[in-house]
Amino acid sequence: MKKFALFLCFLPGLLAAQSPLLSTEAFKAKKPYYHFEEAIVEKDSCYHINLRQQDLASLDPRIGDLYRLQYANIMKNQIDSVPESFGQLENLVVVLFKQNALVYVPESFSGCKRLVEVEFEKNKLSSMPSSISQMKALRRLDISYNALSSLPPSWSRMKRLRILELDANQFTRFPDEVCGMKRLEELNLGYNRIEGILPAKLGKLKGLKKLSLEQNRITELPASIGRLKALQYLNLSDNALTEVPSSISKLKNLEVLSLSNNRIERLPEDLHKLKSLKLLILNGNPISPEELERIRKALPDCDIRF
Repeated sequence: MKKFALFLCFLPGLLAAQSPLLSTEAFKAKKPYYHFEEAIVEKDSCYHINLRQQDLASLDPRIGDLYRLQYANIMKNQIDSVPESFGQLENLVVVLFKQNALVYVPESFSGCKRLVEVEFEKNKLSSMPSSISQMKALRRLDISYNALSSLPPSWSRMKRLRILELDANQFTRFPDEVCGMKRLEELNLGYNRIEGILPAKLGKLKGLKKLSLEQNRITELPASIGRLKALQYLNLSDNALTEVPSSISKLKNLEVLSLSNNRIERLPEDLHKLKSLKLLILNGNPISPEELERIRKALPDCDIRF
């Protein structure tokens, strides 16, 4: 239902921008189709298809004939590739491919020009089409729990994307392409293998509100992290950090900071400037009782867990 709510949230804007889609109320009144053959026979009336958990080994290429389709739930099957014809679905707004066996998404996928939300979570993808950067309506892209180790260079031009989920893949470096996504609000790169120092270009993501980098091998944060003025949530637990830059104290909107299971002995002196901080997680670090007491005095209204 959460996915459906996001779809309805963006629908009014899409209605105004291009040729008419169904209004929110009209869409909700349409019946969902649970059988592909019935949807094909009644394609003039098919706006919503639900093929969830039907033990499908492939997706019928005739799906491209469902020209009115706006919402497709294809979760929990065994589909290994998206057919080329899928790109013909120019009115599609949301598609859920979660928990399939996908290894291939074609370049033609970008033909779905009105897609707002795409979910590829828990598949077997090791690469993605560069043409996705042309999808101007795309706001949420979930490719978590796959086998990605890099992103196409063209993705740095995805200026309108708001949410990017890349957790539980095989990245060994922070993907620089992300730093070009100027309107990004949520970024999840946890549970990868990212090593070393994060790039200074990370500071370009000035609209970022949530950043998850837990369970990597990060050793150092750039001073530019202090430029992320909108940041409210920062998870750096289970890395190899030995210190935190003093610039982190510039994050005036930060509410949650998790630094558990690193190698940090001391936090910045001007920690008291984090006026919005509600939760600070420090367990699993070699912090002395004296330093912990200093932190408590600097943040008297913060829940500190050690």
